[in-house]
Amino acid sequence: MRWALVTLIAVAACAHDRPAARTPARRPWLDPQLHVEIDNQLGAPFRLVEARLAITEELLAFSRACAPDDQACSQTLGRQTLFDSLCPVGSHALDVDLVYRGEGAGIFSYLRNYTFRARSHHPFAAEGGRRLEIKIVAYDSGGATTPLENRPAIRFEERLLDL
Repeated sequence: MRWALVTLIAVAACAHDRPAARTPARRPWLDPQLHVEIDNQLGAPFRLVEARLAITEELLAFSRACAPDDQACSQTLGRQTLFDSLCPVGSHALDVDLVYRGEGAGIFSYLRNYTFRARSHHPFAAEGGRRLEIKIVAYDSGGATTPLENRPAIRFEERLLDL
């Protein structure tokens, strides 16, 4: 009995000396942060030449790889951050407009004369004390039998982090 009591006291003392695991407190008074990036996974015959990002109908970001009339330009937009700043608390809508130029050689060189668009709308909520990371993933939604104008598509991936 005495041995059990001493063991119980020793275990309780050791548990008391151990620091408790702390979870960082969320700070809801901080303005929310919004990070938006694009990940272009669409390959040939598409070349991303322009990206527009609007939140609640206000243009926030515009990125262009080439001048609109430069048919010889071979630059493309790849993975890049379009927006990284504070955002008001509340519900918002993210509108994305991606412009692709056709790319081809030889018998497929006619594709250079074509322009393709992918547009999408994504609602989100910005919470105080949180950082919302939204990745815009542009991908090919079809196969060889899908018409080219129907293949560019957009999906959104979200990650929410405490500040």
